[in-house]
Amino acid sequence: MPVLISILLLLFQSLAGTSQPFIYNGITKLANNWFPENEQTLANGIGTMGQIIGMVLALVITPIMVPKPSFHDLILNIITFSLIVTISLLFFITTARESPVKGRAREIISQQNFSLQIRTIIRQRNIIILMILFLIGVGVFSALAQWIESILYSRGIATLYGDLAGMSMLISGIIGMVVIPFISDKYHMRKGIILINLSLLIFLFALFSLRTIYIIYLVISIGIGFLLLSLAPVGLQLSLETVGGESAGVAASLLWLASQVGAFTIIIVMSDLYYYSITLGRVLKMYYLIYDPWFIPIIFIMILGIISLIFSAFLIEPKK
Repeated sequence: MPVLISILLLLFQSLAGTSQPFIYNGITKLANNWFPENEQTLANGIGTMGQIIGMVLALVITPIMVPKPSFHDLILNIITFSLIVTISLLFFITTARESPVKGRAREIISQQNFSLQIRTIIRQRNIIILMILFLIGVGVFSALAQWIESILYSRGIATLYGDLAGMSMLISGIIGMVVIPFISDKYHMRKGIILINLSLLIFLFALFSLRTIYIIYLVISIGIGFLLLSLAPVGLQLSLETVGGESAGVAASLLWLASQVGAFTIIIVMSDLYYYSITLGRVLKMYYLIYDPWFIPIIFIMILGIISLIFSAFLIEPKK
């Protein structure tokens, strides 16, 4: 019985993972089809914000429903989430409409085959740079969300406050996904927003590498979430303006693919750097690294921020 349940769990998780790109990649296409140009970045931000809110709710609801390892509670939790998904699907089927045609010309459907379309898109400078930025940006955010509790705990801050800082980073990121895209649309700034946000993030990463009091860490976490997550909708809109509406979904899929690779890689690299810092500190008698082993991993993400800023300088701002 446990083996059968494990097989079914693997099967259905795989099916859920297969459907995920259709939702993630559809946001940019939806923004292009339904919204005028001066509202598309904000539409991207609200759509992406919904994904983050969903993840936060899942992270909050699951521990409440399954406080201790229990097969009965876990089954109830899965059934609850399945009902939510089913209701969402029925709501979409009954309320969704095709994209509007009046007042806006439909995009010409590309006759290229998929592989040729991928090759055409990936040769464009903006898409290559955006893939690098999404790889680093989502990777850094995922790593900080994963390790912020351990980072602060190693600096004498209780686990509860570390969780609060992590939650504040997520909440401020959700707010940023509305505020920054609104500013980006109002002033038609894509590259400028990315450069400003990355410059401020590098400064915040530098502050985060230092040992200080909790309230400063909390403010830094709020700033990082606000500036870092808000870059996602701006990047998606820039990809849309670069490749056009007919290829927006394919471009978005490449960006999200890079982001998943970055999330997986940077979380592991930061963990490895943590242990290397302890070993290096003992071997070289650099007691500061033993006392604060997360210093080098945070410097690492600051360097990634500098690399992102350099690449961003080569982005091309599409003409209005």
